[in-house]
Amino acid sequence: MEEIRNTCLFLVQQYTNIQADPIILLPPTNVCLWGCKQKIKSRSGEPGSLSRLYTDHDSSESCTLNDIDGSQKKCWKFSLLCKRCGSRYSYATYSEPTLKGPENISHSKRHFFYDTERAYVAVSNEVFWTRRLCRLLTSDIYWKHSSFQGFAASMAWSYAISEDYNRKQTAEAFFRFHIEAEIRERRLLKTPFSEHNYDLLLPSLNEWNRQSLYPHIHTTECLAKGCRFCTSFDGIWKLTHLTCSFKIITKNPAFGDLNFPSDCPEEPLPGLLFCGRHAGVAAENNLPLTRKELKLLTKTKVNSSSTEVTALSFSSCNKNRGLRKYRIARSRGWLFAVSSAGIIRTFRPLYGSESSSQVFYAMAQYLLLEIGDDEKWTEEERRKFVVAYDDICHVDGLLQARNDLPFSGSGINLWRNVVKIIDRFHIGNHKKQCQSVYNPSKLLDVHGLNCQFNTETCEQVLSKFGKYKQSAFMMGKQRQEFFLNRMVKIHNSIVEQSLAQGREHLHFNGRRRCNNF
Repeated sequence: MEEIRNTCLFLVQQYTNIQADPIILLPPTNVCLWGCKQKIKSRSGEPGSLSRLYTDHDSSESCTLNDIDGSQKKCWKFSLLCKRCGSRYSYATYSEPTLKGPENISHSKRHFFYDTERAYVAVSNEVFWTRRLCRLLTSDIYWKHSSFQGFAASMAWSYAISEDYNRKQTAEAFFRFHIEAEIRERRLLKTPFSEHNYDLLLPSLNEWNRQSLYPHIHTTECLAKGCRFCTSFDGIWKLTHLTCSFKIITKNPAFGDLNFPSDCPEEPLPGLLFCGRHAGVAAENNLPLTRKELKLLTKTKVNSSSTEVTALSFSSCNKNRGLRKYRIARSRGWLFAVSSAGIIRTFRPLYGSESSSQVFYAMAQYLLLEIGDDEKWTEEERRKFVVAYDDICHVDGLLQARNDLPFSGSGINLWRNVVKIIDRFHIGNHKKQCQSVYNPSKLLDVHGLNCQFNTETCEQVLSKFGKYKQSAFMMGKQRQEFFLNRMVKIHNSIVEQSLAQGREHLHFNGRRRCNNF
């Protein structure tokens, strides 16, 4: 590598007239990682092409390295090419072998991250960010709820930088930094992706996150707050995203006649109102495809109504489910599950409204992941598990809630076994029948008079997450879900640190804090 670095230094100094040592960005290896068993060497070539050692753009052009102190340093990026298999090694990623051979400058679009983390993040072909600048951006978003535009404007104003900081570049830096972090945390370094479009990884990463709960090791401090035995649910309506405007019939045979919203959950194509699967159908039916064709853009509020068939008569409880009709289709938000100690366990998308059918389906899936393991949970422990939700009366009143769940083994009785309550903050808004059946005082009968469970943790946590609207409102579905996933992981790590230090997290010290359930 020293020989290659010296060659790069010579070329940069010769063609740019720079005497001081310039910043050279090279791959971390000069040996092919695909088993070619030979060093990737350079041979003499003309400036700008450099034969086996070449740059993505003319070598006389420099990249920009942005740092946390506002400095913007010039640097030069070089890539190496294996002579035998044609794989390309850039500063941050390397590609798989190309079938066209090294003599053809047509390279594979499938790239991989190196085993070791690089010092800088490639935001684009011409811009790099230091990792501490990416961490500062993440910290500002989490603690100050800054938007990407706000952070870019703050950096530009603070350091009198007229260019190179904008909303698009800041957002790209955030997602590239955290996508790589997620890949490394999950040890998925062999997962291929496009070097110029990291977003292609988001559907897979989001799907993996939905299939499991966020990891958490119980401690004495969190167990005292009921972290293992109490989970509260609530929806957040401020964080919505665009969806396909085509209406579909959604059914899940395993859950019988449970009614789901007719919204297509896919993202619309850029500039269109429909996703790739329904755009052609919409065009055949002469439906408006773009916003310009759809002139009426105002949203109309309608009265919420329940379409689910209920077995118990709790319809008199007037729960606002946030049902709205948009001229341009949007989701209704996200349903969060938060333990009594403040640890977020999972979250699921909501469409149309916060309907009882969607909430029941999400709760059933959560219970299967949380208490469905017979090796970790006994039948007696399951009967002590508490589910708190502000509209649990309508959810538990569904006909499907009277039947067995479509799971194997003891999973069929998960819903019947758990204790279902309305959280302390909303119990006063319900009728006497609901207050009698789902009163939070049931916790005292199950867990004793010294019970310190907080059934309002979801409300308290979502009061913070709602402030991310400035950053997340204009994101697509995949980006918004991944953004929330990274904020959730940061939140959980901070709450765990607070519990370990014997103090409560900031979210639970406000005016809405409750001492007992």
